Amino acid sequence: MINLPDSAFFWNLLLTDVQKFRSMLDEILTLPEVARLLKVAEKTVYAMAKRAQLPAFKVGGQWRFKRVDLDQWVEDQKAAQRKGAPK
Repeated sequence: MINLPDSAFFWNLLLTDVQKFRSMLDEILTLPEVARLLKVAEKTVYAMAKRAQLPAFKVGGQWRFKRVDLDQWVEDQKAAQRKGAPK
């Protein structure tokens, strides 16, 4: 017989994970954080944001990026490269 966790414990654990996941999606990143995430120079991120090549917005004159928007941008870039790749 399998011992299942107490249902209150289980739901609390699940809720905590959902909240962490939601928090990650709503995360706002700074320019240096995006540079580390994409593994490029900060100047590259700045130039791409300025040219609207990356999804970004300004707060008090400083660039900010939503993690969920960047994740979608990466997927879009991958899809575009697959379309253009020779078969």
